[in-house]
Amino acid sequence: MSAPTRAPAPAEHTPRQSPPAPRQRSAAADRAYQRREQRTGGALRQRFVVPRTPFVLMVMGLLGAGLIASLWLSTLATADAPKLEAEQKKSKQLSEQVELLQRDVAAAGTPGALAKRAQELGMQPAPEPAHLLVNPDGSVTVVGKPKAAPLPAPPVPQAPPSSTIPAPPPAADGAQAQQPAAQAAVPPPAGGG
Repeated sequence: MSAPTRAPAPAEHTPRQSPPAPRQRSAAADRAYQRREQRTGGALRQRFVVPRTPFVLMVMGLLGAGLIASLWLSTLATADAPKLEAEQKKSKQLSEQVELLQRDVAAAGTPGALAKRAQELGMQPAPEPAHLLVNPDGSVTVVGKPKAAPLPAPPVPQAPPSSTIPAPPPAADGAQAQQPAAQAAVPPPAGGG
């Protein structure tokens, strides 16, 4: 036993609907549209549409150029990194050398170092120096009594270098020994030639 089946309902033929007819505007609407067109000067019909494609392409081009420039600068910075590191090391060494030289100059400028150098040059310290004071009217007043420094000991004269001419070596042959002696006996030519 099977269940009864329903047969499909016979298809009814329905006519196709035709497209709706265009709406008719009322006279008042037509007048409103005409007034609007007169006010705008027909600009609605002649409206100029700006294409967006050139603008989008221009923006994309600018972004691409910026990206390429950024990559190029990054590559240059990476390529110059060893040079920069070497220059930084050199700069550090030079700054350390400057500090050492400044320290040497400061040490040479101390009173003890200056006194030692002055003695090496033969200078003598003054026993009691006098001080000069400039008065407000421009005149000068000497404070203290100056004393002369003792004279240094005279330097020891050095012996002049010897100006002796070394003797020629002895000759094995008697003829050769007489020849230089004969040349020495000849007087130089007169007249300053």
